[in-house]
Amino acid sequence: GGVLRGPGRGAPALQMTEAELHEQVGQALVYIRQLEERLRASEQRIAMLTQTREVALAGATDLEARVTGVTADATHPTLLIDKGPTRGVAPDAAVVWGVNLVGRVQQVWPATARVELITSADARLFVRIGPPMVQSGPREVREQLKRSADGPWFEAQLVLAAPVEVGDWAQLADDLWPVEAQGFVVGVVTRIEPDPGNPLQFKRAIIEPMRPLARLRSVIV
Repeated sequence: GGVLRGPGRGAPALQMTEAELHEQVGQALVYIRQLEERLRASEQRIAMLTQTREVALAGATDLEARVTGVTADATHPTLLIDKGPTRGVAPDAAVVWGVNLVGRVQQVWPATARVELITSADARLFVRIGPPMVQSGPREVREQLKRSADGPWFEAQLVLAAPVEVGDWAQLADDLWPVEAQGFVVGVVTRIEPDPGNPLQFKRAIIEPMRPLARLRSVIV
């Protein structure tokens, strides 16, 4: 029989593709953002406990679900998934895929649920916009995104001096979403153009989801 040999001096080095490395960096960044939000939430909770002396613990688990249907409504797109309350899916739960924020649970039935995508017409999301790096430094801004009237992507009105560049990530930093959703990627800056209403003071960033959300085959709740 042969001998199994572990990696040694003569073993070939395992190399990551650029996409794999990009994904790992993104996952690390999401995790750091979540730790920051958990720390902030814990500090707020501690401050409240000093006054109320109440204790409440909540845990969060990830559940993979298969996408079984997609609505044809372009203004309020939704996904139907094959998991519901019998598996722990609850209304308003965040739904993600990889490092991407997909949406939140809108409606539930015993064994299924409907997910409203973040590209819904009435979407308003607060995000941090900066380079896809673990340490983004000072080149990071916090802005509110709104869905563009021109398609399923987002717009952000920025002052001319805002240090936002094409390729930057917009990551969720919105108190109206669960802590578990913070840091996930809403989209990437694909272009920056003069603001049509006031080009002398503002510019507009166009931010598009990294993946066509309506084409996903599975998600994580």
